[in-house]
Amino acid sequence: MSENEFPHYELVSRFQFEADNYAEDINGNPVVISRIGNIDGKQLLGNVPVEVMSEFMMYMFAKKVGRGARLTRERGWIVREFRIIDLEGLGMQHLSRELLKYLGEILSPAQKNLPENLYKCFIINAPSIFQIGWTVVKGWLSERTQLKITILGSSYMEALLQHVSPENLPVCYG
Repeated sequence: MSENEFPHYELVSRFQFEADNYAEDINGNPVVISRIGNIDGKQLLGNVPVEVMSEFMMYMFAKKVGRGARLTRERGWIVREFRIIDLEGLGMQHLSRELLKYLGEILSPAQKNLPENLYKCFIINAPSIFQIGWTVVKGWLSERTQLKITILGSSYMEALLQHVSPENLPVCYG
């Protein structure tokens, strides 16, 4: 089944904040980029019921787990995801209690029910206000997952290039 075969794809695709298949990190893990600061939280809350988005997220996570399993078989070593979460544009509108609750409801089931597939996560362009949301979000994550996350501000390039070659990043990242 492809992404556009998901029953509610048209509804949720306007709010999809994730893109992958840019390339791979230096270890051969797929790089996935999430642009959280681009989300219009009010529109998301007003148009996509939490059950629909949760179902979509589980569907997308399951696809990634399947891709990781396939790549692991092909390569003979465990392939995991290198995630970049770009918070450019993140502001107070993203930190409302209602939106944080919504995000918790869609992310918690995946954290509890899907196998570990994260190799490393860099949160880039993290504004100082991010610490408010991070206090809530990290409670949804296992300690093991939290240890894989590095939070960086706008001076992320040197650290990022230690893991991903410049030619394997979108042009907007250098």
